[in-house]
Amino acid sequence: MVERKIDVLVVRWYERLPAAGIVGRWFDAAAAHLPEAVPKRFGDTEPLKGQGGRAEVEAALGRAQTLLFLAGTAPVYHASLGTDGGPRLGPVVAHSLQVELDPSDERVRKFALAVAGEDTIYVGLGGRRDDARSEDALGAGGTARGTVSGAARSVARASS
Repeated sequence: MVERKIDVLVVRWYERLPAAGIVGRWFDAAAAHLPEAVPKRFGDTEPLKGQGGRAEVEAALGRAQTLLFLAGTAPVYHASLGTDGGPRLGPVVAHSLQVELDPSDERVRKFALAVAGEDTIYVGLGGRRDDARSEDALGAGGTARGTVSGAARSVARASS
């Protein structure tokens, strides 16, 4: 077996519940910017057995207890959509994407901002490179560094 080291970029979205329309935003953003993020398989447990389109993913998310896992095609290997999980998990939900692309890849940045909705409070890109962890906030507008509002669709790198 050939061993190879890869850099994985992790994109995270934090939203106030109920995170309305996340499945539609995900599919629309994938169609426009990163088609590899369209789920080929999905489910709330491994092995991911769900297959289908937008309606099937929406139904599966409605049935999931805390997370719905998605598997796209290379370079998108893993994603997850959070559910409300009930009152024990609090008022914020997180979604994530793991992709083998450079953080400066405009497709990832455009996808990340297109997934953001009216209730998105933070979008961040992070990953591991040379054994150092880093994170870069995306966004324009908002009141806090790295905050993205639903209306913000331009990309601004946050300064350190």
